[in-house]
Amino acid sequence: MPRLKLTALLPLIASTIIFSCQPEIPLVKPPFQGVTNDWYNASFDASTGHTATFPNGTEISIPENAFIDENGNTISGNVDFKFQEISSVDQVLTSGIQMTTNNENREVMVSADMFELRAYQNGKELQLGKDKTIKTALASNEGSSEYDFFFLNEQQKDWDLLGEVQPEENQRKISAKNRIDSLANQLVDLDMDNIFALNYLPLIDLADKPLPKDKTFNYHNYRNDPSFAVMDKLVTAKLMKYGAKWIFGFDNKQVRHKGKLYHSSMVLWQAEKPIPNWISKKRYEYAPWSAYNANVVKLKSGKYSISITEYQRIDGKWQQKTIFSTLASIKMPLKELYQSAPTHWSEEIQRLEEEAMKLKQVHETQNLFVRTFEVASMGIYNYDRIKKNEQIMVSIDLELDGKKFDWNRNMDLYTVPKGDNTVIRYHKSQKDKFVIYPDQDMLVFTVLENNKIGLLDDDFFQSLNYQSIKSSGNSSITLPLKSSDIVIKSQQDVMNFLAGNKEQPQLSLK
Repeated sequence: MPRLKLTALLPLIASTIIFSCQPEIPLVKPPFQGVTNDWYNASFDASTGHTATFPNGTEISIPENAFIDENGNTISGNVDFKFQEISSVDQVLTSGIQMTTNNENREVMVSADMFELRAYQNGKELQLGKDKTIKTALASNEGSSEYDFFFLNEQQKDWDLLGEVQPEENQRKISAKNRIDSLANQLVDLDMDNIFALNYLPLIDLADKPLPKDKTFNYHNYRNDPSFAVMDKLVTAKLMKYGAKWIFGFDNKQVRHKGKLYHSSMVLWQAEKPIPNWISKKRYEYAPWSAYNANVVKLKSGKYSISITEYQRIDGKWQQKTIFSTLASIKMPLKELYQSAPTHWSEEIQRLEEEAMKLKQVHETQNLFVRTFEVASMGIYNYDRIKKNEQIMVSIDLELDGKKFDWNRNMDLYTVPKGDNTVIRYHKSQKDKFVIYPDQDMLVFTVLENNKIGLLDDDFFQSLNYQSIKSSGNSSITLPLKSSDIVIKSQQDVMNFLAGNKEQPQLSLK
């Protein structure tokens, strides 16, 4: 039997030794003990599948009979499903997911949205069966097309590129906005602010004419005619129940509304300025239609100029003066108003306002864009772009409170470039590959015992001579960390810690 010579084995032995000496850097290493992101948990029958919809617009659709066990058998019975969406930089940090590639360049990945899918039965992890996929529609406020779709390959210890996925406008958010606008228009139609009707008592000639056949304006018994004062109180009270005002002025003109002619006193008017309360109290006990006149004039703009003239008898002579005027438009015929009871009118307003409030919450919580992809494996996925900022790679040493920092305590160093949805984690073995961004501020820290933060001063990088560092080609710097009073006990603490490192994006639909 032929034997390999030792010299032939040496390269293999050497490569094995080198590989075995490489430290095992975990792909996922949550930095804070006892602090995790929120997970969505659901238990469902594997034979029926499951769909989960989230307030931000994300939706996960699992088909029936989707899962298999470690032996490749299709699972039946209940499945425990877990899902976490990692959208913000504080969630990225808390998740501990590696945001760099493991290639020679160690590229930094900036996330638009990231998520993790897991499924279990009786505590054992399940996988998706052959030809089974889970439809994922991830909602995000990042609308750039620069982001590609990646899968964190736990066997190869690196991110696999799955393809390009273009963002689409979130139709749920758009539909909510359209419905809110529609409701707003309906509420405007129902709104009685600065709404009034002109005196229409002269149109009901109590002495000479029978009552209107439709009885819309029927307030009295024809055989026992009340006085104008009583009639005035009746019509005023009725109109006020709808929230409109009554102006005791009459003008015998015709106006056109939606192709039909109406008497100017037979429509509701929308004033362009507030109607003073005193104008609704003006009355004249002898000849109401001649004591207060309304002058209705249509303008070229399509609106109307309405002025109220008061006649007063002074020294035996009638004198007139304009006491109120406004631009106005026709809101609706009075008959249309009176077709519904005042209670129905107010109830309709309340119903529309409640619907609008619910839709407003939907619109505010829904993200602007959705990226859809059908995944064929359980695990961690990310919509990413490679960070392109100018960078300088240096070797670093650490100090903590003026003393050399011991990296043998299984601690990592973290950097968060300002405005980017990413966190860069450095193991001790990567101290000679520390990246500085000359054109970008970044937060640098480590997590000490009991989740206490060791922090680098914000102005440290401003004191560096970047030109000198670049020209030297192999620079080494010391980062002087300081123990801070910041202790991370919850996800809210993480959010507060990183709040000053965010840049608020300008959110808008295309």
